[in-house]
Amino acid sequence: MKQLAIIIPAYNASTSLNRLLSQIVGQCTDQVEVVVVDDGSSDDTLSVAQSYSGNGVVAVHQDNAGVSSARNRGIQECSAQYIWFVDADDYLKPGAISTLLAAIEQEHADCYLFGFEKRNGSNVTCEVNDGSRLYADQQQVSEHINEIFSQNLVNTLWNKVFKREIIATNSLHFEKMESGEDATFVLQYLAVSNSLYVVAQIVYGYVLHSDTSSSHVYHAQYADDESRMFSALQTYCHQTGAKAGSIYASWGKDLVIGLDINAYNGMGPRKNYAAFRRLVNEQRQRLSGMAKVNYYAMSRWCVRLMRNSVVGYCVLRMRSLLRHD
Repeated sequence: MKQLAIIIPAYNASTSLNRLLSQIVGQCTDQVEVVVVDDGSSDDTLSVAQSYSGNGVVAVHQDNAGVSSARNRGIQECSAQYIWFVDADDYLKPGAISTLLAAIEQEHADCYLFGFEKRNGSNVTCEVNDGSRLYADQQQVSEHINEIFSQNLVNTLWNKVFKREIIATNSLHFEKMESGEDATFVLQYLAVSNSLYVVAQIVYGYVLHSDTSSSHVYHAQYADDESRMFSALQTYCHQTGAKAGSIYASWGKDLVIGLDINAYNGMGPRKNYAAFRRLVNEQRQRLSGMAKVNYYAMSRWCVRLMRNSVVGYCVLRMRSLLRHD
């Protein structure tokens, strides 16, 4: 059995996929399998993937069903011990694969967390934990959950490696959601896994496409998806005894701004405050569980901020809106 499977869902990503596969092939060993799932692309994404078949890349085609479906298909197609989900428009740092294989060989864990850099045009920022460490059981992970993810992201897939056996045994899969599907999967996985090894090295490159981001689009199910994501965090805390206060607070702040952005995107070309407030209120009413609790807690925090600094509140609530006008 090979040690690592790299699963790449791809939709109309021929140029970036070609760059990514070139990087992967240049780093691959016989311990790595690569599965590209073409999600019904209308460009030559599939043919690009197939052109690497001589280098051990398996290309799979399916009708367009979304990234969650493509990842689920990739899980079905691979057989390695561990799985790494990589996005087609991102990139690997030099030596990324050898770093992960060495970590897997050095410390046997259910999940591996590593650093990444985020590229927005010419601006590059890094997120990486300040030291490598093994959290040997679920109690250790849950007790340090805030510390671990104060320096890295719990929400994303591509900064983690997962054990395939745990995914299969617990029938874990990606749910079809407009947002929050990655975080929901991660938390469901952490709830049924034991150990976590933190790799204090930058392995992955995330490319932020600010001009073509889906954040310009109104998502009708946004409030429902956020509620499901918060529910996954609540379930994780209940099952493990974790106190994830800082994660709740961070997500709550993001939710306050996210509802505003989503409402702003839903108003169409003729924007006015009355329509904006109506859409925000409609979304609020759809929130449930811990998402609702944290939304109103953070909203009160924003009100206190407004009392202290009108400018600060306006920057917090309107900065993202103006960017997306």
